[in-house]
Amino acid sequence: MKKAIPVSLILVALSLVGFVFLQVNWVVNIVQTQEQKISFRVFKGAADAADSLGKFSAAAMRLRDQSLTFPFNGSVLPSIKVNQRFSESEVNQIINKALERNEADKYKIEYAITYGQGSAGIPEQITPNFALLAQKLVTDSVLRENTPAQSFPIDARQEDGYVTANEFLTVFIPDLNSQAWQSLTWILFGSALLTLITISAFYLTVRTMLQQRKLSKIKSDFINNMTHEFKTPLATISLAVDALQNEKVQGNKEKSGYFSGIIKEENRRMNKHVETILQAALMEKQELNLKKRIYTSMIWFVTW
Repeated sequence: MKKAIPVSLILVALSLVGFVFLQVNWVVNIVQTQEQKISFRVFKGAADAADSLGKFSAAAMRLRDQSLTFPFNGSVLPSIKVNQRFSESEVNQIINKALERNEADKYKIEYAITYGQGSAGIPEQITPNFALLAQKLVTDSVLRENTPAQSFPIDARQEDGYVTANEFLTVFIPDLNSQAWQSLTWILFGSALLTLITISAFYLTVRTMLQQRKLSKIKSDFINNMTHEFKTPLATISLAVDALQNEKVQGNKEKSGYFSGIIKEENRRMNKHVETILQAALMEKQELNLKKRIYTSMIWFVTW
């Protein structure tokens, strides 16, 4: 029994450590997967938005259909920029709809329409924090690792042959790791709660096992002490009975009374030990009943 408890504690502790390790590894993997999912959805939506922005407005399409040319050299009309075809609110609406189609509208992004690729291009339309974020990304490598960025060309040549300007939609995803954690709040909360419950169960198990071990030791000591306490009066009574069976003692009233008194006294001591044991058992039972009533009252109060 003494060896079984430490072995059990070691096995339970190893199981708990393994469980916590697997939980932490699972959380890390699911956050990384969520980061990849967010990046894919946002950039897919941005690509769709760039494709939509590359299409002409109705007025530009009518000019193209009329095949208008310059009167002097017959050259094609110059390209029309995005900010000449769409207002800022229209650009925002197009981008938001594209993100919504790809289930990415709930994520925070910063974007810019630039003449020239990336953040180095000449900005035509930008979100409020784009310029500041672009400056920080140049010098902050840690921020750059946590801020995926991608540029998408705005070009409609494949659809109708009209050559647009060298424009790009550049998209940043700031604080990608934080956004991934926020999007997994309930899942991570459930994982943390499950881990806490497991650790609590381990603690209660260990405490119970230690209490049982302590109780077993106390019980063993108690039995040994009671055995000794009972052996002494029993041995004394046995000797007194043997003495009373002696004919010489039976003929002597004084000695008979002496040994009878010994038997009575030892019997009283034994009864006292028995009453002590019964009272201890009764007190333990009453304590358990009291605890049971307290727990029942607490449960009733909470559920009420």
